[in-house]
Formats: sequence, C-alpha cells, structure tokens
Amino acid sequence: MYPPNQYFIGISLDDPNTTEEHECRYDACVTLPQSFIKENESEVQFRKLPGGLYGLYHFYDTIDKLGIAYQSIFGQWLPHSEFDPDERECLEFCMNNPFEDPEGKAKVDLYIPIRVRLLHIGKRNRL
Repeated sequence: MYPPNQYFIGISLDDPNTTEEHECRYDACVTLPQSFIKENESEVQFRKLPGGLYGLYHFYDTIDKLGIAYQSIFGQWLPHSEFDPDERECLEFCMNNPFEDPEGKAKVDLYIPIRVRLLHIGKRNRL
C-alpha cells in the first residue's frame, strides 16, 4: 500500500495555534482501490473526502518545518491572493517516507481548501 497505487493522507482536525499540542486531533488515512471490500465488522472508519477548489503547495523539507509552511500559506500567500480559506480540512498527501529519503526530508503535497474571495467575484462581473 504505497504510492502510486495508494496515498497516505493526513488530516489535521485542530489548529495548533489555538489548541494545546497534546489535544490536537489528526486523522491518518490511506486511499483504497475501488475494488476494496469493506468488512461490516471492521473497526476501521471510512470517509469520502469532499471535492472543491484547493490550493496546492509542494513541501519538501524536514517535518519540523511543516508548521512554517502552513504559517506562510495562511499568513502570507492566502491574504494576498484572490482566495479565502474554505471550511473543509487541509489535506496532507504524504508522497514519501522521510526515513528512507537520503536527506531525511518529507515530500508532502498540501491541499488547502479555498474559495474565491467575494470581492474578486464582483470585480470579474464588472469586466
């Protein structure tokens, strides 16, 4: 169960800036092939991720710098873009195993749920 057939997806359910670190919740997920048969007695939880518009950030660095990447996205890029954050959760597609990486770095595609800022919709309609 490794890429490219399946992906490991992390979903942070809490903001570490407003929630104590030891209270932060995180869903560790794996994509499943369409042919996968769900067992009725399984304790594994299943969910379908919502579609929609996402901003994509390719992260490749040590995992301790992931928080800095999020701060840059939400503190610098997003406020200066034509988008606002959406209420859906951010998705972290883990593309490698950092322990097997020659530099010990994590390769993660961050999907940031966004929507077009209303101010920009109005400007587009006037053109």
